[in-house]
Amino acid sequence: MSNGAWHHVVFTVLRAGETVTYTDGNSVGVTDGQMDEVAVWRRVLSPVDVSTLFTNGSNSKNLFGQTVATAAPPTVAVTANADGTVTLNYTGTLQSSATLGGTFTPVAGATSPYTVTPATGPTSQLYRASN
Repeated sequence: MSNGAWHHVVFTVLRAGETVTYTDGNSVGVTDGQMDEVAVWRRVLSPVDVSTLFTNGSNSKNLFGQTVATAAPPTVAVTANADGTVTLNYTGTLQSSATLGGTFTPVAGATSPYTVTPATGPTSQLYRASN
């Protein structure tokens, strides 16, 4: 893919090591290029799953099929600090969730830049910016 256009690319890997690559919803051979967004599933996606993801993205919908605004997307820049904290510089509204599939809610009182002390152990906190 060297045409300079955006493409939807999915790699599936079975536990036995078999891989399938999809580009723009179609099964293809090897693909080379830069990636913008990455998502990881705990299961192999079916061809229908891949096609649905591609169609949703092509129609301004997120991974869950929800319509997303077509305004300029919010941005997040992450800086790892020497003291172990992380600083988030963002536009829009900062939201957080304890799980990837969970509900993201606005971070009360957050203003950019926002500094986070990462949790220790098996807990996590996910952050995103939204319009």
